[in-house]
Amino acid sequence: MSMREGLAQQERLPAALAPHYIDVDELTPAQLMTLALQYAGMVRFAEAGPAATWSAPGATTSPTTRRR
Repeated sequence: MSMREGLAQQERLPAALAPHYIDVDELTPAQLMTLALQYAGMVRFAEAGPAATWSAPGATTSPTTRRR
């Protein structure tokens, strides 16, 4: 054991292991609401009716068609 405090490996804690070094979500609720409102303004919906389709561009089969 070392005579100086903090020199032994067991006494050193890397900063990356400290609590809250990286939080999963670092945004405040107000920031999250602002982000959601900005994102909502970019969302576009398909028109309802016969022209609307769920198939991917270039798809050869309809998603409702089952392959056997």
